[in-house]
Amino acid sequence: MAQLVGPPIDQTEVGRALGRIGIPNRDPFRWEALNWFVVFAQRDLTSATEGDWLLLNEEIQALLHLITQQQLAVPFTRDELQALQKKGLGWLTLLVDEGSTLMGTFQVHVYVRRGRPVAGMPRIRRWGGLMMLPSHNFAGHIPPGGLLGLEYHFACLLERWPETVQRCPKCHRLFARFRRHAEFCSRKCQSQVAASEYRGKQAENKKERLKKKAEATKKKLTKKKGASR
Repeated sequence: MAQLVGPPIDQTEVGRALGRIGIPNRDPFRWEALNWFVVFAQRDLTSATEGDWLLLNEEIQALLHLITQQQLAVPFTRDELQALQKKGLGWLTLLVDEGSTLMGTFQVHVYVRRGRPVAGMPRIRRWGGLMMLPSHNFAGHIPPGGLLGLEYHFACLLERWPETVQRCPKCHRLFARFRRHAEFCSRKCQSQVAASEYRGKQAENKKERLKKKAEATKKKLTKKKGASR
């Protein structure tokens, strides 16, 4: 039997969990919500402690409460959270590495594609019985007590910001960039690359100086040899 991850949470815990995520104003369509999904998709759950599982369960329940405005009746199991993580990482990897991803086992399939619009290929497509459903209004169609609502909200966030998730060229981890032209997942990776480029430039300058010095020495020897004849 799969182990349940903590009890249902109350309103106080909802606010505390949303504060940890960084959504104090209770807006489910903030960058912080997408960032939470990206971080969660890459967490090492195999070494998570009991406290880590409880905090994770609180955050997921708080997000669902924020989206649906309904209180959950039961917590989730570890197997459910690990399955959600696997799905999310697969979707993100396809979107970043292949340029598009088809998300969803729910009533609405959300297709997200990156890059410039292509004739005959819309950036966003939906299939299924809820084709006209707005991306934010689905609480009455997807059970709020399960994880499908969370998956669909994740799809809506990617639909809104399909270019936000990138792969760091240094550590190769996925990250949701806060600034439009951000290239690295953290200042650490950015500074490491900058330091490496600086060392490379210094080595190139040193090589160039040695080359010029050798050429100057060669000219002197040639000139001195010509004068002695």
